[in-house]
Amino acid sequence: MGDLSLILGTVFSQIAIGTFITTFVVAYLLKKADGQAAFKSILVAFIIGVLGIGTMILHLGHPFLAMNAFFNLGRSWLSREVLFYGGFLGLTFLYLVCSKLNKESLLKPLGILASICGICAVFVTSMIYTVPSIVAWNSVNTPISFALTALMVGIPLGIYLTKATELVVDGSRLVATFALVAITTTLVHTSTLAASVAAGAGSAHLLLTSPLFWVRLVLLAAACLISFVAAVKAKDKSACPCNYRLVVIILLIAAEFIGRILFFGTIVRM
Repeated sequence: MGDLSLILGTVFSQIAIGTFITTFVVAYLLKKADGQAAFKSILVAFIIGVLGIGTMILHLGHPFLAMNAFFNLGRSWLSREVLFYGGFLGLTFLYLVCSKLNKESLLKPLGILASICGICAVFVTSMIYTVPSIVAWNSVNTPISFALTALMVGIPLGIYLTKATELVVDGSRLVATFALVAITTTLVHTSTLAASVAAGAGSAHLLLTSPLFWVRLVLLAAACLISFVAAVKAKDKSACPCNYRLVVIILLIAAEFIGRILFFGTIVRM
């Protein structure tokens, strides 16, 4: 189960965080979605988040001892991940309860706190993998790639679920931009690895010779192109270009799962 649980856990958790933050901004701060649609979107984010933490716990040798991670917050990034990601899920659950009970005054502070915990969770999760003995991981590319997963998938999924048609064009531009950044950082990181020490060059070789590496770039490029064309062709911000959004979301989810497979499957230790 090893790498599979980490692949599923990290991708699911980042998608959940990105979707929650997008929904909170769209529905509560920008007032571009109704309460029912926002509730469903937050519920989807929560379910994805629970799946994420469930698969990550399976990676532990003794899953039932997972709560012990709380006792090492001062020294362990894993403990901090448990704190912030657990806090994100707990606050998301409270947000859903308060939303259902029409406790509007509590939604803003809960949403802000959950968003902060989510952002911190993405960062501390990435820091778990900045291992000095693994050149391919020990760089700024790791936190960037984890953050891009939350942004690239969370933004279009949140807008799609909240049916915020007024934000479709702006969301498409953001998605196109982040997908382009993902392509650029992937190529820069791989070329940097190829020119580094033997372990880094070994990882670069594994990446460049893997068909999945090129499939991911094609998926990202397709999502970028579709989003860009849709944004340009839309006549006004209230326009909703066909059903391209779902296609883009599927392309990006596939790209990020492939990216995480490569992340865990092409390491060469020093």
